[in-house]
Amino acid sequence: MMISKKTLPFLVAFAAFFSTFPLAAEPSLFRSQPEKIHVNNRVLATINGKVITVMDVMKKLDLVFYRNFPEYASSAAARYQFYQAHWGEVLQDLIDKELVLADAEEMNLPLTNGDIRQEMEETFGPDIIHNLDKAGLTYDEAWDSIKGDIIIRRMLYYRVNTKAQTQVTPQAIQAAYEQYAQKNVRPKEWSYYMISVRDEQDDKGAEIANQIYQHLQASSVKTEALQESLKIWLGKDAAQVSVSTKLSHLENEVTEENKQILSSLSPGNYSKPIAQKSRATKSTVYRLFYLDSFKPGGAPSYDEMKERIKNNLIEEAINKETHLYLEKLRARFGVNKINARETLPKDFEPFSLN
Repeated sequence: MMISKKTLPFLVAFAAFFSTFPLAAEPSLFRSQPEKIHVNNRVLATINGKVITVMDVMKKLDLVFYRNFPEYASSAAARYQFYQAHWGEVLQDLIDKELVLADAEEMNLPLTNGDIRQEMEETFGPDIIHNLDKAGLTYDEAWDSIKGDIIIRRMLYYRVNTKAQTQVTPQAIQAAYEQYAQKNVRPKEWSYYMISVRDEQDDKGAEIANQIYQHLQASSVKTEALQESLKIWLGKDAAQVSVSTKLSHLENEVTEENKQILSSLSPGNYSKPIAQKSRATKSTVYRLFYLDSFKPGGAPSYDEMKERIKNNLIEEAINKETHLYLEKLRARFGVNKINARETLPKDFEPFSLN
């Protein structure tokens, strides 16, 4: 059962709300602070006969906060910062949640106590009462909140996900891939080593390079050990030889001459010695290339991208269907999408830290 966290922020995880919250990064900010949170309680909305107050919003914030930051459950400063950042969003989510619950009630959606109990244990662990106390929640409050979350997930599966998934056909995936492929052409990339031989006498340099090539064809040597191995093979002539670190270059970063050499190799093979001119000294350098790996250019293959594109299309369809579903519910129950800060007095602050 796949639910988009981006488009359904009123689900259990509320992942979009706290993904950038800095508590985990700076734990020292909230240790052992004595402040208490004062709640300016009042009715914020009435939906289908259900009254939503500041306290309701706070309880939901507490549940979300405990699930994700249990180590800061006793920090009033941490809770206050979280409340201030997210209370308006949570209020809208609670309104939407009541609309979905009303729809579920008419649908008579099945739900067992065992389902709720299992999620309670997953959220609060085996010592439920102690952990609820740390979270500032009663057993009944947590039970009702989790029950609602389960109903929401199931309703969204029936009303949203099933519709979204039928829209993502093989033809739609293929069409999306073709658009992606046109915009995401990647260049060829080679990872390779160069063995360079420099000698004042060109004939001597060519001879050393050929010795190296013949020896490499007959031996199996790891590239990282090649420099040391050459010292053993060549003795004093090894001073004329250098082995590069592994180089990784895109197609437009490689000279045409080197590109032709690398293109002729298969990974794990050496080229024959090639005489090249040193750009620094203009002298002749004999080089052997070892191809470590090669990434072909062009767009990623359909098989490589199919699942990623499919998931993106499903998420886009869920976004669309979720919006349509909530808009229908709001129209049906006569509820407008609200901005809490615009519908309440400008100086209203639901929470303060004393």
